[in-house]
Amino acid sequence: MEMRKLVEATLVSLDGVVDSPEEWALPFWGEENKSHAHAQLADVDAFLLGRVTYEKFVAAWSPVDGDPYLDTINRLPKFVASASLQDTTWNSTLITGDVAAEITRLKDQPGKTIMKYGTGQLDRTLIQHGLIDEFHLSIFPLTVGNGLRLFEGIDTAGMGLKLTGTTTFSNGIVQLTYIPQYGR
Repeated sequence: MEMRKLVEATLVSLDGVVDSPEEWALPFWGEENKSHAHAQLADVDAFLLGRVTYEKFVAAWSPVDGDPYLDTINRLPKFVASASLQDTTWNSTLITGDVAAEITRLKDQPGKTIMKYGTGQLDRTLIQHGLIDEFHLSIFPLTVGNGLRLFEGIDTAGMGLKLTGTTTFSNGIVQLTYIPQYGR
């Protein structure tokens, strides 16, 4: 049996900022991008989220009804990794304790792709244990200046990235698909 794939999709400014994309990405994010993101969810049957992303998304997206993209996200089960949350809502299961072991167990179960939106604290564990199978980096044609940068504070020594796809959108956003090669 083949392991489920864990895909991380994240929004990145041209200067590498991944922090608070709701503040800078939304003016660029159009129907073409949303349709593409929705189509990518056809192969997804669960989400993995860190606490910060979960808290932002549950507040903004869970009340939405009638938007095909957000309806799909709202319907899918979510796994939330957090050392501080006590409970979750929004069709979510809390992951505490050994996060790497739990993600490995999830990947070993039958099913489709597990999607992770956003880059943050959880990536330290996922990259350290070689658990991310694919990165979808949407590069936005703007600079933000300040904020957490992609892979900032994460040991990526020995991780190579093989470019396997590019999608260019009319608004200047480019999605790059990379497969990480761990232990190089």
